[in-house]
Amino acid sequence: MLEHLRKYKEEHGDCLVPGRFALNPPLGKWVNNQRTAYRRMLNGEKSNMTEERISLLSRLGFVWVVEYYDKWPDMFEELKKYKETHGHCSVPVHYPSDKCLALWAKAQRRNCREMKKNR
Repeated sequence: MLEHLRKYKEEHGDCLVPGRFALNPPLGKWVNNQRTAYRRMLNGEKSNMTEERISLLSRLGFVWVVEYYDKWPDMFEELKKYKETHGHCSVPVHYPSDKCLALWAKAQRRNCREMKKNR
């Protein structure tokens, strides 16, 4: 499926394969399964996601949390508000006041680590 994803990226410029991708339904399902496995891994649940697969997909430009990808500017504004209140941008992974911000910040940290690792 990784090769199918590479071809999709060549044609569309991103890895945002729709869950119900009419031209290749198995690819859409596979991409969704990768995101689900990743989310489970982050939540400490049973998952078949590996660091190797995370690295491979991240290098390709895979978007792990689509809803946060679409809302990036809004989440960045929330992070600015968090910094005004707390004096830093280190949102805890388990931040009960704003779970969305916590997950988004965690995803940004992971993306940053992956980018630095793959330079």
